[in-house]
Amino acid sequence: GGARAAPRPVAAEPPAERGRRPGSGAPAPAAGRLPRDGSLAADRRRLVALGFDPEASLAALLQVSEEGGEGAHLGRAVRLLMDYGRSSGPRPSERPDGAEGGSGRPRGRAAPEAPASGGARSTASRSPELVEQGLEGAVSVWPEAWDLEASRWVAVDAASGFVAGDPAVEWVHRGTPLLWVCAADDGLLGAGHCALEDVTQRYSPSWHRVQEARGSRELQRWWEETVARLSSLPSQRPRTLPPAAARAGGGPGPRRKRGRGAAGPAPAPPGGGPMPAKLRRLLARFDSRTEELRGWLQRRGFLPWLRSRDERERALARWVRGVREAHACAQLSPRQVEALEHVRGWRWEPRAGRAGAAGRRGPAAGGAGEDASASASGDEARAPDGREARLEQWLRLTMQRLSAELTRQPSPAARRAQLRLWQRSYHPDKNPGRGREVLPIFRWVQSCWNREFRAAELSEPPDVAPSPGGDGAGEAVGSPAAAPPRPALSGSDG
Repeated sequence: GGARAAPRPVAAEPPAERGRRPGSGAPAPAAGRLPRDGSLAADRRRLVALGFDPEASLAALLQVSEEGGEGAHLGRAVRLLMDYGRSSGPRPSERPDGAEGGSGRPRGRAAPEAPASGGARSTASRSPELVEQGLEGAVSVWPEAWDLEASRWVAVDAASGFVAGDPAVEWVHRGTPLLWVCAADDGLLGAGHCALEDVTQRYSPSWHRVQEARGSRELQRWWEETVARLSSLPSQRPRTLPPAAARAGGGPGPRRKRGRGAAGPAPAPPGGGPMPAKLRRLLARFDSRTEELRGWLQRRGFLPWLRSRDERERALARWVRGVREAHACAQLSPRQVEALEHVRGWRWEPRAGRAGAAGRRGPAAGGAGEDASASASGDEARAPDGREARLEQWLRLTMQRLSAELTRQPSPAARRAQLRLWQRSYHPDKNPGRGREVLPIFRWVQSCWNREFRAAELSEPPDVAPSPGGDGAGEAVGSPAAAPPRPALSGSDG
């Protein structure tokens, strides 16, 4: 009652793994026998079209039929299959290549489905066998709607009427990687066009599993080329503004008029003057990139890295760097600044180095540490309070866990080995990009080491007292006093 539809990405239901069987509590159908009842067979085809395994669908329908009772058998079977937690999509060989849309497309939105088997060409026609088998509705459309009461976005399966409160998890197909998820917007490029973007990484928390399940690199390249081709602009599109007038007004050119009200930048930068072409390209899809960054932070908990091996992570990191540069030059609109500040985990400045982190956590010896602490305090004031609260909670829980593990060690030698391991694991140099986060834990480990072992080594008396002459001739060979002192670990003082 409190949900209201809004233009948001839609997702194509993925082709899942093949051959899944229901759980141990699911009844197994009779081998080789298919019920001849027309309604039961029709319900089975509908469940298969929704993405469930054919055998699991038949087993659920048979169990519902045996239980009896009044009500929709299809709905009870769907709830039973969701309780099993094991579902599978139609076989890859049975999916039409390049199929677009589905029977439940709301507002003209399309969610194209990619084939799970390789092939560089797509066919637009459907075979009579597929239509006869009832797989014409294999593509399910998930528009996202804004829930006014909960103040958040929810995903709605328009074909079956289910609502997923958290669209950032693998929902019906839990345990199965989502392979092909697209965000479609038919209002971004104007009438007759639909902008598509692959957002599988936002809906599936295990990206490496998605890459493995997608198969060969040839198939993955075909998918990227297909999405780019379907969302490309037509070459004969009429120009609404001459290039000179568009540049003078600060708006995008003829090929960059992407519905500024939906996902584009402001008509003119707040600082005044023409907007650079590089900045227009960067902010052309600001809203979609912001949502992608929000999903990334929800899954990973940290901003993307420029030197990552993942091409998508590097692209998102370049966008983050460009947005920071645009903000430093006062080229972002207030709406864009507010949208980024509401992203949990976002910060306008990159993390400081070890010197800045040391000055931020405590007083350093010298004026350089004080300057670093002063500059870092401004960054902390601009950082979101939610991120700092989560960081403090993580530090507190981690220290409690390490303290309990240290008390369970049976001997001093085991405690020494455990502290040495933590010194290496939580050293700032061993955690690039997270030096500020792990530095308090490293200092706590060092304090434990100094309290238990370093102080004992310094206070241990020699075996033979030195002679009154003070030349050390009376010391025993091999005594602790004669041995060189144990060097302290670098960075123990912070």
